[in-house]
Amino acid sequence: MCDPDMKRKVAKMDEPGHEDMLGYPKLAVPVVSLLDELDRCPSELRPAVEAMFRVPPAPLPEQVMYKPFFDLVAPKDNWKNPIDCKIDAPTDETDRNLFKLMITRAVAFYAGSCATITDDGKQIVVKARGYYADVGA
Repeated sequence: MCDPDMKRKVAKMDEPGHEDMLGYPKLAVPVVSLLDELDRCPSELRPAVEAMFRVPPAPLPEQVMYKPFFDLVAPKDNWKNPIDCKIDAPTDETDRNLFKLMITRAVAFYAGSCATITDDGKQIVVKARGYYADVGA
């Protein structure tokens, strides 16, 4: 039989202070307990119980950090295609270097490619083989 307190235990995950060191929510109940509880539920209740335990995964910190930079250089037709674009960059040298570093890391994270960046002082040119060429999927 389903534990009537399980929903309350799972709801505690949303309370402040239930995050791990990276900011992801900690489970109020061990995952094994949740799976055991799911196995004990009658089959007609299983879909409702599964829905109760379903928590959408939080994005990785890298996804949040690199996405805006990758969106600047990713091909608009298909982000997996080779990258070849010119973009404006900050004028301050320190900001410009950080900008190029973030683009390089974003391309490596999302496309699995090494970006080649050339800087003419006005714009930067970003080239990379792309996801299809380097990852193959």
